[in-house]
Amino acid sequence: MSNNKLDITNKDVLEFMHNYILSNAYTPSYREMAAHFKSSLGSITNRIYSLADNGYLKKANKRSY
Repeated sequence: MSNNKLDITNKDVLEFMHNYILSNAYTPSYREMAAHFKSSLGSITNRIYSLADNGYLKKANKRSY
C-alpha cells in the first residue's frame, strides 16, 4: 500500500468497496458505486484509477477494476 494519504472521498469509496465485498463476496459495479455516492460513472472511474495509481487497489489479470 502506498504512503499517500487518502482524501475523504477516496477513503469512502475504498471502505464502501471493502464492506460490499464482505457482504456479497464480489466487487460492486461502477453503477452501484455511482448510485451509492450519488455520483457520475466518470467520477467513480476517476476515483478507482486514483486508488489503483496510489497502490490501494490492484487489477487482477483480465479483469476490470
